Amino acid sequence: MIEKFRGQYSFLSNMHPVRIPYQGLYYPSVEHAYQASKTLKQWDREPIRTNPDPVSAKKMGRQLQIRPDWEEVKLDIMRELLSLKFNYPHLSQRLLQTNPKYLKEGNTWHDNFWGSCTCLKCNDVGENHLGKLLMDIRNSLCQVQLWTARYNYSGPDRYDVTVKSGDKVFAPTWKLVRRYKDSCITWPEYVRQYTDLMRGSYRDNKPHWINLLQKPSITLVCFCTDPTHCHRTLLAEMLARAGNANNISVAYHGERT
Repeated sequence: MIEKFRGQYSFLSNMHPVRIPYQGLYYPSVEHAYQASKTLKQWDREPIRTNPDPVSAKKMGRQLQIRPDWEEVKLDIMRELLSLKFNYPHLSQRLLQTNPKYLKEGNTWHDNFWGSCTCLKCNDVGENHLGKLLMDIRNSLCQVQLWTARYNYSGPDRYDVTVKSGDKVFAPTWKLVRRYKDSCITWPEYVRQYTDLMRGSYRDNKPHWINLLQKPSITLVCFCTDPTHCHRTLLAEMLARAGNANNISVAYHGERT
């Protein structure tokens, strides 16, 4: 997890200096453009846009007469501004390098909408909308979109990893499945044995793994009703790690609903 947008991760902060082309003008940072968007009056926006300091620009934004629809549009505006920011290749690449870490805009100034305040009073339970938007944008930039699903999923990206499929690279063995279903081994032991099996598979069949990760969209399917106790979820996590280890960015979205 990345808990604060400071130091090596300061580029994730809205105050990071980058030219944002928004509504026909350039702003010095996302913070500048966001604060200026609180009003529809261009003459009130201009002093914010031309202020070189993002902290000062934020203070100026608090003094504006806020547009009546602000609460309804502010999330969409932030999403648009962040998308513009990460259109720059050097920043999009740095954002991808944070994958698959959870991004949290941890703070101590009680911002529990965009981030999560870690003070004793707030107790770090903020909504973290900035972090979530950044992760959404990061996912959209990834080369591979990965899901898991029940066996009846019929989308074009369906990939059967059941024992019955006959797959020798990603499926568990019949013996391992039967031992777990007959309660001969616990779930943690199943996880350990399947993980060991896949480590061997990756070592011996790496081209097959890389070939699968050339698909832009993959949904791993199996019969199990509970994805939290199914090898498809374990495999998805391993594929994401294998992709990242081979410079293939993978966005794992979890179970399809």
